[in-house]
Amino acid sequence: MRIAFVDPTWTFRGELIRLPRIGYFALTLPVLAAQVPPGHSIDLIYEKCRELPLDGRYDLVFFTTMGPNLTRAIELSKRLRAQGTITVVGGWTVFAYPHLAAEHFDAVVFGEGEGVLPQLIADVQEGRLEPCYESYAPDLENIPRPRYDLIDPSVLGGVVPVESSRSCRNHCDFCAVAEFTRNQYRTLPVERVLANVEYARRRFSRRYFYFTDPNFGLEREHALAVMEGLARMRVHWWASVDVRILHDDEFLRLARRSGCLTLQVGFETPHRDRLQSVGKQFAAKADYGAAVANSLRWGVPVTALMMLGFDGDDAACFGQIRDFLDRHHLSVLVLHVLTPLPGTRFYAKLVAEGRLLREPLVDGDGHHLHFRPLALGEDELVEGFHALQREIYSIPSIVRRFCHRDLLRNLSAHLLLLYTNLVHHRRVAKLGLPAGMS
Repeated sequence: MRIAFVDPTWTFRGELIRLPRIGYFALTLPVLAAQVPPGHSIDLIYEKCRELPLDGRYDLVFFTTMGPNLTRAIELSKRLRAQGTITVVGGWTVFAYPHLAAEHFDAVVFGEGEGVLPQLIADVQEGRLEPCYESYAPDLENIPRPRYDLIDPSVLGGVVPVESSRSCRNHCDFCAVAEFTRNQYRTLPVERVLANVEYARRRFSRRYFYFTDPNFGLEREHALAVMEGLARMRVHWWASVDVRILHDDEFLRLARRSGCLTLQVGFETPHRDRLQSVGKQFAAKADYGAAVANSLRWGVPVTALMMLGFDGDDAACFGQIRDFLDRHHLSVLVLHVLTPLPGTRFYAKLVAEGRLLREPLVDGDGHHLHFRPLALGEDELVEGFHALQREIYSIPSIVRRFCHRDLLRNLSAHLLLLYTNLVHHRRVAKLGLPAGMS
């Protein structure tokens, strides 16, 4: 069979997003392609960069969904099925809208596809495709290397995705990670992680990697072993962690030695009461300032992941986030509006309170508002979101955040992050696009 794995684009401001290449490149397609038995032809199509051929050449098309791209996948599926092509869908958005997915595709995969994909392909060949397949928390001990060889290097940004673990043991009310993976945190064997990094380094002639793990440092000993291996490979990398690991001197020392450029931390908000209100008690207990200062002392810059729309957020929240970033010299901000994902406790709370305005199906990209805030007007929150991004990526703000005594502890990393800020300055200030949209 001729098979395509497709990561659909989505609509932003009335137009489909088109990019020359993708900065944050998802690992899903090459991971799934590695499960296809021999004897099949495989294409990986990232629709932001390359059109999906609709000329009947494919026998089977898999779609992965996250955020608002399910609607685009449905549109493409309708056209493919009219030609006789079998379509299958999976991913995060399917978890949120199962009935919609079942209506528009020949089969739906719930969970992680590795556990069922070979059987699904066999079922297609034998004419007995089931409408639903489930695979939660498949074993990662023996999964094959992602099919990096199928990725067109021209669509890959400067950084290559790898993974060392999946899921997360934190249960934040707004996050679907633990629900999607049935709370099953797992790690890949260290030697396999390092082998994947080495293969990708040679395949793409790149030395920059990012870990797709939701929480890289959660299994501390495993992360330390991975970093020991990275230190021998002379690569550069970054990953998402939770704030507690920034107090771990051994972790930070090894992160710096192994080429870490930045650690991304979901601070969400500087307010403890708001963290507690969304089930993030471990973060509410943390001293954010001391954690960031410790990381900078070890030469590891910190990227802040933050959100707007908490129940306590009022007109002062925008300035409070700005001051938080300036005070702690946080290199990069990735800012989102809280998004109520079906299946999360945050979504259920809004429904129970009658505050859900609309489903985050078409524009659930973290840049739109889908519920009624308590202490801000709807327009006030959205306008403040965009204004804050413009302010953070203005030249004066960039200068303030990068002028600090720990800059020289890892000058090369700070220079790369400075360049990232200047790219965001152009995208946010000149083009009006939210930072992080790629």
